[in-house]
Amino acid sequence: MSERVKALQKISAAQLALMEAKTPEQTKFVEAMAAAGKAYAKENGYFEGVVEAERIYLLARRKTTELIRPHIHKFHGNMHVGDRADAMSLIDFGFDISQWWRRVQEFKVREDQLNAYFDDCIEKHCEPSGRGLLRFVSPAGPKTEPEKSLTPLDRIMEAIQEVSAALHAIGTTDSHAQYKKHLAWAKLAESAIAELHRGATQLVHDLEKDVEGTK
Repeated sequence: MSERVKALQKISAAQLALMEAKTPEQTKFVEAMAAAGKAYAKENGYFEGVVEAERIYLLARRKTTELIRPHIHKFHGNMHVGDRADAMSLIDFGFDISQWWRRVQEFKVREDQLNAYFDDCIEKHCEPSGRGLLRFVSPAGPKTEPEKSLTPLDRIMEAIQEVSAALHAIGTTDSHAQYKKHLAWAKLAESAIAELHRGATQLVHDLEKDVEGTK
């Protein structure tokens, strides 16, 4: 079986899981599946697979946000305030304020804008991302940039968030039938840690050059 076929199988499984997902836990698992599929496609130089996996990943994030929003009440920091005994905090879903804010911004993007962004990425052969989507729909106008435009520090921060989300998911699934889900999240964490290492290495390299230039 070719690596491209394996990538397609992973992406197709994520797409099917997204169609069947009904809870935030399920949609967050789809996020992990899609992220793993994207990493696999990227590793094997399969651009179309990278694009489709990122589309499923962003759709899963939007569905997660849609399912969580009705549960979110007024909050300050990660804690809710008010007299609703059934109010839930962001931390109950594994998010901090900055992560939730970004998800809400992605959720606000219209479907036609989302489709236009992916068409633009395909035309320009640029790797899509959540950051890229938000730049594309910003008031400054469409601007699609490849993933390499992210700074090393951006890569480090995104990788840390992905590792945190993966470990949180593993720690909050208590069913004996969760081994496959644990494995998918662990693979996502493994991929994010590798990206963290690459970002940190590049940051060290850049800073060494800056220091050398001041001598």
